[in-house]
Amino acid sequence: MIHSFKIKNFYSIGDEVNVNLESRKKVVPYPELYVNAPLDKKVTKIEFIGGKNASGKTNVLRALAFIKYLIVDSAGEADKHSEIPYQQFFSLDGEPTELSVRFSFDDKYIYQYSVTLNKARIIEEELVKSYFVDKKSATSTVFARKWLSKKIGYETKISDEMPILNKMTGLKSLNDDNFKASFISVFSNFDVKTGILSRIKNYWENVTSNVMFIGSAESELSLTKLSARTLQEIYEQKDLKEYISEMLRKFDIGFSKIDKKEKMGTNQDEVIYGILHEYDGFSFGASMQAESNGTKRLIILVRDVWSALATGGVAVIDELDAFLHPDIYDDIIEKFMSTNINKKNSQLIFSSHNYTTLSKLDKQQITLTDKNNRGETEVWRLDEMSGIRPDDNFYQKYLMGVYGAKPNLGQ
Repeated sequence: MIHSFKIKNFYSIGDEVNVNLESRKKVVPYPELYVNAPLDKKVTKIEFIGGKNASGKTNVLRALAFIKYLIVDSAGEADKHSEIPYQQFFSLDGEPTELSVRFSFDDKYIYQYSVTLNKARIIEEELVKSYFVDKKSATSTVFARKWLSKKIGYETKISDEMPILNKMTGLKSLNDDNFKASFISVFSNFDVKTGILSRIKNYWENVTSNVMFIGSAESELSLTKLSARTLQEIYEQKDLKEYISEMLRKFDIGFSKIDKKEKMGTNQDEVIYGILHEYDGFSFGASMQAESNGTKRLIILVRDVWSALATGGVAVIDELDAFLHPDIYDDIIEKFMSTNINKKNSQLIFSSHNYTTLSKLDKQQITLTDKNNRGETEVWRLDEMSGIRPDDNFYQKYLMGVYGAKPNLGQ
């Protein structure tokens, strides 16, 4: 579970913002929507990110995609980029960016990964775990590294829990050479005794998102290309194929099955994936080019939803409602709310312009964004505002502009 994350100097975010998914109360209004986590914490399964257009909702979610890139992929991808691939806030260009995230994947530890970086290198990086000892909270550092100078490289401290890394010949040179990659991404394959780093990397591999650290998957690739590629992935995985086929039938788009046609094209060397539709006993196949944007996006989203629910992972979805009928939008959210379906306590962190969801959540599960007069994204959770009653109609009051984060049309 992701407990919280902080962001500073990242895209539209200048000053530090904090997104908190932990309950401040031991007794919550909807206990089925929370998970008991280490250190007696309760973490929400559902977090709604709302606000007007261009308020920075996407960039809040992009921070999680970027952290995943650092932890999972940066060792293999860093050399492909002349700089670490992200943007700083326009008036802080050249100043360090700071990111941190608290998360847990067992019933004992909460981990906090923190990183300070610029476009040239990772400057500081640390992994700390918190836990109970004799009912008292304690912390220990798993690793920490700090860039001293170009000649000296990193000063690195590694916990005694990872003796293989402490004794590893060539660790310093490998560490210093990978200054654009995270310590976890570089050394997780070497951590074979305790597996702390590899287990953390595996956890973040199960964070799925339609937001990329340098853009959006749905804008970088057309919906047609992305949905066709997704159909291919679905077709080749039996369990995924069966699950998604069942969901697509439920959502009533005339779906019969996923279709695969071989020996296509001029040279009969192409394989095309599409959808077979059936109406009143008649069936016909259609390529993704002929499908609606709603069908294309549904295919992409269902893959991410299935992945999160199947693994107990996290789905980070920007504009969950885009191109979807409200009933389908509601159904996706309700899958994460359902204790019968969401048996592995998967988490959904999403943005949307469909605010009907607010009536199903408590004020700790609603995060709003807006920009100040300096162009910076500001973030606050609804329970941080004074005078918000737990029995308020959040949906109605948001529409009335009580909470802010709402466009002033015509002004």
